[in-house]
Amino acid sequence: MPEGMSSAITALQGDMLDVIAAGGAAALVVAGAYMLWKNGLSIFKGLVKK
Repeated sequence: MPEGMSSAITALQGDMLDVIAAGGAAALVVAGAYMLWKNGLSIFKGLVKK
């Protein structure tokens, strides 16, 4: 394998890790917001019923 190819692949792997990390962080944020929204709705409904 030529030297340029291996360094290009290494750079690609680094980019993939960044993308995966960013995607994971985004998924966590979305999941957290969704859970807060669902819990907030149930709390709000509980307050309204009282």
